[in-house]
This record gives sequence, structure tokens and C-alpha cells, in this order.
Amino acid sequence: MKTTKRRFEIFSFFDIKGIEKHLEKMAEKGWLISKMDMFGWVYKKIEPQKLKFNVCYYPNASEFDPEPSNKQKDFYEFCEHTGWKIACQSAQMQIFYNENLQAVPIETDAQITVETIHNAAKKNFLPSYFVLLGLAVVQEFILISRFLNQPVELFSNSIYVLAGFLWFLTFILYLAEIIGYFRWHEKATKLAEDGEFLPPKGKTKLQKTMTYIVFAFLTVWLISVIFDDNKLLSYGAISIFISMMLLFVFINGIKQVLKDNKVKRNTNRAITLALCFILSFAITALFTAISIKLASNSNIDEKNNYIDKVPLVVSDLIDVNSNDYIAERIQSKSVFLEQFETWQYPKNDDDYENLPYMRYEITFVKFQSLYNICKDAIVNQKYKSYKKIDAKPWSANEVYQLAFDDGTNENEYILCYDDKIIEIYFEWSPTEQQKQIVYQKIGSERVNL
Repeated sequence: MKTTKRRFEIFSFFDIKGIEKHLEKMAEKGWLISKMDMFGWVYKKIEPQKLKFNVCYYPNASEFDPEPSNKQKDFYEFCEHTGWKIACQSAQMQIFYNENLQAVPIETDAQITVETIHNAAKKNFLPSYFVLLGLAVVQEFILISRFLNQPVELFSNSIYVLAGFLWFLTFILYLAEIIGYFRWHEKATKLAEDGEFLPPKGKTKLQKTMTYIVFAFLTVWLISVIFDDNKLLSYGAISIFISMMLLFVFINGIKQVLKDNKVKRNTNRAITLALCFILSFAITALFTAISIKLASNSNIDEKNNYIDKVPLVVSDLIDVNSNDYIAERIQSKSVFLEQFETWQYPKNDDDYENLPYMRYEITFVKFQSLYNICKDAIVNQKYKSYKKIDAKPWSANEVYQLAFDDGTNENEYILCYDDKIIEIYFEWSPTEQQKQIVYQKIGSERVNL
């Protein structure tokens, strides 16, 4: 019979009533809280019963403490004399339970209670919340800057899209938590002067909703990149995920081992932070090297076959042998955009003078509202100047050609179709017939990539 269970609970640090009610329900089901750590809350099996819980805070405690201080132990003994037994403690949070459902709360002075919670908050969650909020603001600023300057690169990269979304959720969540806490503190301080205690409430529903959304998005993203044709992206995503999980386990495991061996608080903190810094670089470097190695091994003997994996090849346009060419390809996609880019050049260096080079990039726009944003970004590139030319030979909506200040033109074009924008470069001047072949191969309908 299972005697313990571990659950991942989502509560704000200061959500006293929410935590107390939850623990009372768990006790009625036969589970008593016994431990709280970074890996969840641990419950031990008991006879189902009604218990009263009391959450209070000890500001001078720390998650690095090897054991409760003498003052804490004295406090525990005092509480036990009044019927309150310590169930567990996590940093500043102390959780007691009592079999007497009519028992008087441990702390009865409203002003002292509010002050104690605030002192604990200043040492525990508020600093980390402000740091995360600041990071979210910086990340969103970078995202906005990228949107203004490189919208195509932003919207076609699933990592950028996911990171931007997650940082936006982080910003909303921690801003709501901070505002909610300080609004409570202001009201609670005024009421405490009249001897009335206002229990703080966390954004538990908001936290749970966002946690589920984040988990769903991460799962979908991880599955998509694992099966992506870009092996470097696939192995890289897997390596990042594994390295982050290992780092989380190692650091918290080391901290717990030091606590179990009665290492002092400051020493534990210094060792843990130092190892966190060292291991983060070591694990990241190790898994990055492994992912690159795996990706390079998976591409051995594939490079020469890429010519068969692109929709438009040089031999479709001019009389050359495809076997004399190598095609490189890069593909990136997100829920907004999908990009496919290929370079086609001779296998042998000696053939560069006789066999022409070709490059093109196809941008599929999945949301029409983004089309003009992407088109403007591609046409109005910082170091290139394009002029509008006749689109009819290409059967396109609009066509632009690279032009120089001296009036000459380059055989580099931007072709705008209903759902795609194509940037294409030839090492020769394309004929009318070749322009129609380009349209038929990559412009007329969605390309199978």
C-alpha cells in the first residue's frame, strides 16, 4: 500500500487561506503534508480526518538552513503546547496542524501577522518576482525590436515565437502577483490598525491556467522540433531540454545533500550558486557538442542528395546535369510563417566557371494579416534597393528587381504571390520561358518541402 505521494501544487507563497483549505481537503482524503521542496509537495498516508491547518512565516529562515534554528525549535515547542504540531516547513513558510477544529490561530495580533508576512515576502518571493518581471520586460523589448526590424526572421522561427509567448505570460503572471500583493499589503496594514486581519490571496487560478498553457505549448513545440528535418534543430532542442532538467535536478540535489550533512546556510548558498554557474556552462557545452556531432553524423552522405529534395533546380531552367550540382537547404517554420532556402552550386571547384549558381528563398505566410508586414520587410532591406518591374512574365502579383545607384540591375528578384514571397537569384539573365517555369515550380501552388 502506498504510504507517500508527491504532487506538484501551484500556490502563491503568501496565499495562506488557499494553502490551508487545500491541506484540509487532503487530510480529509487521508493525506497529511510532510515535506515541500522544488520537486513538489510530499504527503504521508494517514487515517482520513478533519484537521485544522495554520500557515505562518518565520522571516529569518532560509531554504539553505540545514535545520530549524534554536528560536524556531522553541517556537515549535510553544505551538505544540497549544495543540499545534509542525507538519513541515519550507524556507520562511511554516505549516502547523491541529486536531481541534476550534483551536485559536497561532498568531492573533493582526499588525504583527501582516508585518511578519511582509518581512518574509521581502526575503523570499518579491526579489525573485521583480527579477523575473525585469527579465520579461527586457525580453519583450527585444522581441518588439526584432518585430520592427526583422519580422520575417521572428515569425518564421518557432523558438523566437515560443520564447516571446512564454516571456509574455511571465510578464503577465508576475505583474499580477506583485500588484495583487502590494494592494493586499496596503489594505491589510490599514485594517490591522483596527485589529482586523485581511488574509492575502494569490493568483492561483491564473497560475494554474498559465502553467497548463505553457506545458501544452512546450509539449507541442518539443514534438515538432524532434521530428523536424533540420537535425541540428532537433538535437539542439532535445539537448536544451535534457540539460535544463539535469541542471535543475543536480543543483537542488546538491543543495539537499549539503543540508542533510548540516552544512551552514552561507556555505551551502555559496557552494550551490558556484556549482550552478559551473554546471550550467559544462552541461550546456556538453550537450551542444553532442547535438552538433549527432546532427553532422546524420547528414553524412546526404549532402549530395539534397538536389533531389528541392522543388526547383538549375536543370529545370538550363541544360545542365543535376548530378553535377550540390544543393544546400535550410528550413524554418512556426505557426505564423514557414521559410525554405536553398543554394545550388557545382560539386567540383573546377566547374564554377561553366556551371551557374542559383539561390532562392520561399516565405509562406500562413496569416494574411502578416503578408504586407513581411513583404515590406523583404522589399525594403537596409543594404539593398529594389525597383518594381512588370509582374506579368512571372505570373505574380508584384515583382521587384535589385537595382544599383548607377542604373544597372542584378538578376535578383522578389516575387509576390497570394500566400508566398520568393527571393530568387540567378547567375544569368532568365528568359521569359524560365520565368514561367519558376512560377509553375514554386509560385503557382504550395510547394511540397
